[in-house]
Amino acid sequence: MLGEILDNRYRVLRIMSSNDIVTVYLAEDLDDGYLVTVKLFHPHLALDADYLQRCIEHANQSLLLDSHHVEKILTCYFGEDVQYLVTEYIEGQTIQELLDKRGMVPWREALSLVDQLCHALEDAHQHHVIHYNLNPNTIILSNERSLKVCDFGFIPIHILPSATTSDIITWADNLSPESLMGDECDIRSNIYTVGILFYQMLCGHVPFSDENYWSVVSQHISSEPPKISHSDIPHSCRALLEWTLAKRPSDRFQTPSEVRYGINTILTGQPLPGPEQAITLDRVKRIELADRYYQQAEQTISSETWQQAVSLLHKTLSLSPNHPQARSKLAFSGVMARLAVLYDMAMTAFEMGYWQETIDYITEIAEVEPDYKDCQNLLATAQDMNDGEHIEMQVSDLYKQALDCVEDEAYSQAKDILNQIRHVSPKYPPARKLLTRIKKHQQREEVRKSLNVMELWQYLMSFRVYIAPYYKPIVIAVTVMLVIIGTVFTISQVTEQIAASSPSVDELYHQAEFAFTEENARQARKLLQQVFDDAPNHPQAQLLMSQVDQYDALNNTLTEAHSALAGQDWSRAIDILGKIRGSDDNFKPEMISLLLCNAHLARGKSQIDTMFNPYNRRKVESALDDFQTTLLAENNQARCSNPNELIQQIQFAIGYLHAIDDIVVLDTRIDNLSLIVEIEPDYANGQAAQVLYQAYLKRGDIKMERHDFSAAFDDYNAALLLPVEDLRQAQKHQAETIQYLTLTPVPTLVPTLTSIPIAKIISLPSVDQSSSRVQLISPEPHATYLSSAANITFVWEGASPLAIDEYYVITMRYSVDTHTRHWQSELLKETMWHVLYTADYGRADNGEFFWGVTIQKKDGTIIFSSEERTLIWKL
Repeated sequence: MLGEILDNRYRVLRIMSSNDIVTVYLAEDLDDGYLVTVKLFHPHLALDADYLQRCIEHANQSLLLDSHHVEKILTCYFGEDVQYLVTEYIEGQTIQELLDKRGMVPWREALSLVDQLCHALEDAHQHHVIHYNLNPNTIILSNERSLKVCDFGFIPIHILPSATTSDIITWADNLSPESLMGDECDIRSNIYTVGILFYQMLCGHVPFSDENYWSVVSQHISSEPPKISHSDIPHSCRALLEWTLAKRPSDRFQTPSEVRYGINTILTGQPLPGPEQAITLDRVKRIELADRYYQQAEQTISSETWQQAVSLLHKTLSLSPNHPQARSKLAFSGVMARLAVLYDMAMTAFEMGYWQETIDYITEIAEVEPDYKDCQNLLATAQDMNDGEHIEMQVSDLYKQALDCVEDEAYSQAKDILNQIRHVSPKYPPARKLLTRIKKHQQREEVRKSLNVMELWQYLMSFRVYIAPYYKPIVIAVTVMLVIIGTVFTISQVTEQIAASSPSVDELYHQAEFAFTEENARQARKLLQQVFDDAPNHPQAQLLMSQVDQYDALNNTLTEAHSALAGQDWSRAIDILGKIRGSDDNFKPEMISLLLCNAHLARGKSQIDTMFNPYNRRKVESALDDFQTTLLAENNQARCSNPNELIQQIQFAIGYLHAIDDIVVLDTRIDNLSLIVEIEPDYANGQAAQVLYQAYLKRGDIKMERHDFSAAFDDYNAALLLPVEDLRQAQKHQAETIQYLTLTPVPTLVPTLTSIPIAKIISLPSVDQSSSRVQLISPEPHATYLSSAANITFVWEGASPLAIDEYYVITMRYSVDTHTRHWQSELLKETMWHVLYTADYGRADNGEFFWGVTIQKKDGTIIFSSEERTLIWKL
C-alpha cells in the first residue's frame, strides 16, 4: 500500500494507526500538496453487505457536515475491491492521550472542551447524523487547541445486529443504556457519551468499569455514577453531569444546543438546577406514584415484556431513587431485555440461513443464561447446518483442484484428491464420474504403451514381398492418370480466359457498379480487377475501387463493433459505431442506428445494475444521458429493439434521482420508489428497494413519535414486503408497534398544535366543573423557571377512575407578540406529562404560560376541564 496512488490523486506515505475497522495512512494530495488522512477499510468488512451498505449511507450523510469542530471528509470511495475515506489531516493529540498524560482536566477547561464537542454534535443533529463511535480516541485536540470530532463517516462493528460481546466490550465504557439494550439511538445517546467524557475529564476515570462486560452493562442501565469527591468542582457542574447521564433519554438534555446553554449558564456564574429541583412534587405523592409504576413493572416482568419493564422501573427510580427493589429489578430486566433482543435476532438469522450469525447470538446468550428458552437445540441445529456448509465448500474446492490436475494431465494427483472427496462425501456424483474418466484414460495409455514399434515396422515391411511383381505396371498407370488430369485442368483454364475476355471493359465496370450497389463488395472487387487488366487507368473504376476499399474497411470495423457488443463492452461498441457513422453516414444507416440505440440502452442499464452506493447521482445521471441519447436517436427514425423499455428506463432514472434528493420529503420518496420497485424489484442492484426500505422505517419512526401506531405499523409492514435481504430492523420495529397497539394509549412526549382555542374549550356549557374530577398538583401556581434546561413535569390526580373511552389531555396557552398560541398533548391515561424543550420558552410574553387538564373522549368531546394554573418560564 505504501507508495500507491489512490484515485490518481492521493499518494500513501506511511501507516499512522489501525483498529478493528480501518487502517489509517498519512497521504499527500498531489493536486495541492496538502497532507491528508486515508482510512482504508479492512478487506473482510466488504464481505458483510449489510455493514458496507450502512457505511455508504452514513458516509454520504457525513459529507454534509461543515462545522469547524468536525473532521472534514474530502471524499469517499466504496468499490468492489477497496473502500476508503479521505479526510483532512489533523496534527494534535486525542482526548485519551491528553487524559493519559494529565490524568484530570480542570473543570473550566473541561467545560470548554465539552462545549466544542457539542458544537460539532449541533451540526450533526441539524443534518440528522449520529456519531456511532464517540469516545476519547475519536476526538482530537489540535495543536491550535481546537477540538475536532473524527470518524463521523464510520459505522463501528458493535452497533451491527451481528455484533457479539467481544465486539461490544471494547466500547461498553462509552455506550448509553438504550444502545446496550438494543434500542434505537438518537442524538441523546451522543449526549450521554458527552456526560461520560465530561465525568472522565473531571475525575480521571470513567464512571462505570469492570472486567466483566455484563457488570458494566448493568451499571450503565441501573446504577448512578459515583459522586465526584473533588470539592473544587461547583455544584452546577455536578448538575450538568446529572442531566447528561440520566438513564432515560427523555430525562437528558434533548439537543447539544441545550448542553451548550447549560455550559454558558455555568461559566457566567448562574446556578443550573439539578433534576431533583425540577419537580416540587410532594414526597408522599412521589412515593405513591413510584409504587404504582413499580406494580406495573412487576406485571410486565411476569409477562416477560422486558423493554416496557425497564421503562417503568426507570420511572419508579426517577420518583423514588431509594426504592428498595426497583434498582435490582432494573438491572435484571435490562439484562433480560438484551437477551430478548439477541434471541429475536438469532431466530431471524436462523430463518434466513445465517448459521454462523445464529451461533454467535446463541453463544452470547449462553454466556449469561445457558438454559434460555430453546437456545441449546437452536445452537446444535445451527452448528450442524454450518458444518454441512463447510463440508460442501471443502468438497467443491477439492473437486476444482482435481479438474485442474486433469487439465494438466497430472492424473495420479487428481486420483488422490478424488479419493479425499470420497472419504469426506462418498456419494458426490461429479467426483465418481471424473474418477471413472481418469481410469479409462489410463487404460488406453497402457494399451498404447504396450505396442512394440519395431514389431509394427517389421509387420509393414512384410508386405513388400507381395507387391514386388506388380511394381512397374503400377508406376505406369499412375503416370498416365497424372498426365490426363493436367491436360483437363489446362483446357479448363484456357476456356475461362476466353469466356472472361468476351465482355467489354464498360460492361465489366457496370457489372461491378451494380454489385457494389447491392452491397456485394467481393464481386465488385473481382470485376474491377478484370477492368484493370485491360484498362489499368480507368478513372471511374479507380473511384469505385476506392469506395469498395472504404466499404471493406468499414465492414471490418463493424465486425469489431459486433465483437464488442457480444462481449458486453458497451462503451467500446459505442465508440466504434460512432466512428463508422462519422466516416460515412450512408454506410448501413439503419443497422448502425439500431446497434447504437441498443448499446446506449444496455450501457445505461449496466450502470444502473452495478450500483453499490444508492446515492451515487453521477452514475444515475450518466445512465439517464445514455437513455436520452437513445431516445433522440429513435426520434431520428432509428429502430430501437424495445422502445417501451427505453421510455420506462428514462422514467425510472428521473424518479430515482428525485427520490434520493436530500430535500425531497419522505412521502414523495416513497411514492417514486414504490412505483419503481413494484415493476422492477431489483432496480439499481437492489439499492432502490434498500432506500425505500429505509424510507418506510424512517416514516414509521416519525409516526411512532406522534403515537400514530396504526400508520406506523402499515409502514413497517410495507418495509417487510420489500425484496431486501435483511428485514430484521423492520421486524423489530413492527413487533414494538404491535406491542403499543395492544396496550392502552400511552402519554405523548411531543406536544402537538391544536386548532381549538383553550379559552373556547373552557367555556363550553357541556363541561361539568361542579365536582372536580382533576386536582392539579405540580407545578405550584406561578412557579418560575429561568433556564431552557428546566425539567418541567405536570402532575395531577384524578378524583375518580377514567372510563374506558375517557382520556386526559394537557392544554397550554400563551402569547407571542400579543398573538395567542395553543398547545395540547395527545390522549393520556397516566397522570404525569413531561414538557419538552421544544416549547416556546423565552418567547412567550412575560414568560407566562397557562396550563390545565381536560378529560376527553376519542372523538374530542370535552367531559371536564380543570382550573388553569400560571407558569413563568423565561430565559
